[in-house]
Amino acid sequence: MEFTALIKSLMGLFSAIGAITAYKHNSIKAKQSQAELIKQFEEALTNNNKYSICELFNLIHGVRMDYDDIIEVTKRNDISKIVYALKKSPGMVKFENGTVQYATVFKNKWMQFLDKYISKILTYSFGVTALILVIAMPFVKGAVAVSTFLLLIASFTFFALQLKDMRYGNMVRNLVQNK
Repeated sequence: MEFTALIKSLMGLFSAIGAITAYKHNSIKAKQSQAELIKQFEEALTNNNKYSICELFNLIHGVRMDYDDIIEVTKRNDISKIVYALKKSPGMVKFENGTVQYATVFKNKWMQFLDKYISKILTYSFGVTALILVIAMPFVKGAVAVSTFLLLIASFTFFALQLKDMRYGNMVRNLVQNK
């Protein structure tokens, strides 16, 4: 009986190792194919093949853009930030006529104001909540301590996510302002 449990455990271990190996192998192959796509993209740029440029840009970055805009964005030093902003929030920003612009809804100043300050309010709220929970931890016992600890983890997590989102919002605002 113990021997079969050992065999099952070893089989599970070998399966896990095999899954990790397959994952690593596939990620290496994906990076190699990405590098090949980039090489093909550069060749299409030098040959001025419009269709290939548009399709390869979409395959590499997952962003569909017009040929003229692709040419303009490839000339910019901040191309990685622009592509990241376009991928992460396509309804918020767009790249047209050589500039990063807010999309229709976000062109309104009040929408930009709400986005900026609601993000700040949420960030500070989660930070203050986490701080209060850290201070309260030594004074609670039992089930309340467990729930306080779980709320503390959630508050820190949301605080970190909001900080990241705030930095992203600042990056997008800088991209739009640096037309």
